[in-house]
Amino acid sequence: MHLIRTRLTTRLVALTATVLLAASTAVAMQATTPAKPIPPERLAQLTGTWRQIIELRRQAGVTDDETRIEPNENAARALESELRSQPEGELTIEIVKLDARLLDMPRASKSVIGNLNEYLLKTLDVRQLQVEVSVDEILGTLSLGGSRWEVEEAMNIARDLSTVFVQRIEEIQKADFERINDRRLDSERLDQERRRADEETLRSKTVNIAWDGGNLGELIAAVKGQVACNVVLSDPSLGEVSIPPLSVQLMAPEVLFQMLPSLPGPAAAQMSVFVVTEASIDPSSTRTVRSDGSMSAITISRNALADGSSKHVVFDVRDWGNPDETSRHIDAIGFAMEAAGFADKVKVRLYAPSNLLFVRGPQDALNLARSVIEATKAK
Repeated sequence: MHLIRTRLTTRLVALTATVLLAASTAVAMQATTPAKPIPPERLAQLTGTWRQIIELRRQAGVTDDETRIEPNENAARALESELRSQPEGELTIEIVKLDARLLDMPRASKSVIGNLNEYLLKTLDVRQLQVEVSVDEILGTLSLGGSRWEVEEAMNIARDLSTVFVQRIEEIQKADFERINDRRLDSERLDQERRRADEETLRSKTVNIAWDGGNLGELIAAVKGQVACNVVLSDPSLGEVSIPPLSVQLMAPEVLFQMLPSLPGPAAAQMSVFVVTEASIDPSSTRTVRSDGSMSAITISRNALADGSSKHVVFDVRDWGNPDETSRHIDAIGFAMEAAGFADKVKVRLYAPSNLLFVRGPQDALNLARSVIEATKAK
């Protein structure tokens, strides 16, 4: 509980202070029959008389200690005596409850109520109303003491100030909410922009395609239309290899082309895909692919047995005799293939339990293998 007093300018105010200090807060808060409100017209008349008194004293040049008395002072005293003798001049104490909205607001702290009380005191001081003001920040009440008309005038001022404070705090809260909401929206917008930028960056470096099928050359052109990449064909005729329909999203071009041999169709039998990077050339290099903005090389070559004429032939070699002799014959086939330039295009495998020799390669290589085998049989 704080007790704050306006400046006392008359002996009547000193008497009022004595009465107020003698009355406890508990007595003031007891349930009493409130005085009938003073009609606005009558209250305006009383405040008008008080303003006349103030003006007379200003003209009389009366100081606080009344060291100078002029004729107008007598007129002022007469008016004041008459004013105090009115029924509305009796001493009273009123308890004013502040606006409940003010108390419920997050900003309605002790400092807010204290500020409201400070504004009230300043207003009373400007109007030179002689009212004792006591504020209870916990209960949110104002105790006003003085003549009834002055107390009622102070009550009206307090209510108006309370309404103004509520409106102002609501405006501040609304502005705070709008600022917080704006910051949230700005943050969300920036997040969305960053995500879109990241997606665009990722899409600019990856393949996003719904391929209806076609040849390898057409697929390479479609991929290069989306993302920069180096694709090298060891044999231009590989561009005619058929590629089945496929659909991919956010796939690196290296991964896409390395995936092609795993697809059903001729690509699996005819293509080999290799990705050449600095690390693959120099295993000791610690640089990663594209670390300096450069791109790797995607090389597509034809399989050794994928020239379109690769065949399988099985030979019965029971006439070759013991394992040592069989081994010499197989070595002879290998020598013949190497001499003819078929070493990388032929696969030879013996299934000993059945004495069957499996040979796979171009037709010319198979013919050569057959000639070698026939020559060994003729011996």
